[in-house]
Amino acid sequence: MRPKLRRTPGWYGGDCHSHSLYSDGSFTPVQVVEAARGEGLDWIVLSDHGAGHDIPTVLKAHEEALPYSEPGKFVVIPGEEFSASGFHANIINGTAKVLATDSLQQLINATHDADTKEQPLTVAWNHPLGHGKELLDDDLTRLPLVELWNTQEPSEELETTLLWWSWLGRGKRVFAETGTDSHHRAANPYGHRRTYVYLGDTPLTAANIVRALRGGRSFLSRGALLYYTVNGELPGSTISNHRIQICVEMDSAIPVGRIDIIGNGVVAWSFDVGGAEHFTGEITIDDAEGWYLAQVMDAGEEAQPLAMSNPIFIESE
Repeated sequence: MRPKLRRTPGWYGGDCHSHSLYSDGSFTPVQVVEAARGEGLDWIVLSDHGAGHDIPTVLKAHEEALPYSEPGKFVVIPGEEFSASGFHANIINGTAKVLATDSLQQLINATHDADTKEQPLTVAWNHPLGHGKELLDDDLTRLPLVELWNTQEPSEELETTLLWWSWLGRGKRVFAETGTDSHHRAANPYGHRRTYVYLGDTPLTAANIVRALRGGRSFLSRGALLYYTVNGELPGSTISNHRIQICVEMDSAIPVGRIDIIGNGVVAWSFDVGGAEHFTGEITIDDAEGWYLAQVMDAGEEAQPLAMSNPIFIESE
């Protein structure tokens, strides 16, 4: 089959959250990889449930899947969904060396401490409204990533997005990612929610994907491709010019109603797309400050996001 949409060179799409039969999934790690490649993904994080130091099934899943990773063509990223009683968090490109009873902040700190140049490591707080509501008032530090869109409830998705935007408004450099959290490759196909990272001319490897995720050089998608720049800079960047030129390019498999530019949590501008599946637009904003991102909204009566970029920050004077 030929894909309806083709990503721009330098961008690679993947799934940040998946499970095999070594936790509560239905298929072997090899079958997960097979299905992910069949869906046209460039990479997948295999993140079976685990907690604490004794995680033989998580490691067994990695052992079986990693031989099928082909850097430059398709990458299997070893991961772990650290499943504590009060929260779930995905460790991406490794596992967590903490106790099952440790806090989310301790997990974040341990992941930072274990990160190396040779093996970059990062962590995402998974579905925070589903696992961890009691932590929402905690002043977490150094959280690099949050998982969006892991629900079938639009109201909960919006609430999670607004939570993320509130963190950005408080100066927290937390970037968003998404995945399917798939336990069954037919009932919940890999990649129907995916994260695209920009690698440019650097090789498609697990290390480079992690660096791009941590740097916010990415956008989230469930049916549209979104290329967003401010003054020529990619998402995750910080710029010092308060006169900003925003450029968006969009290709969608689904009719699009509008593309919103979100500035500091509110709509700063909307492009009326009128049901088109392809669009290019520019807008200049004077006296910009804070952060700006773009989101593609479908053409339904209750519009839902088909794609969302990570933010670009305007440096304070």
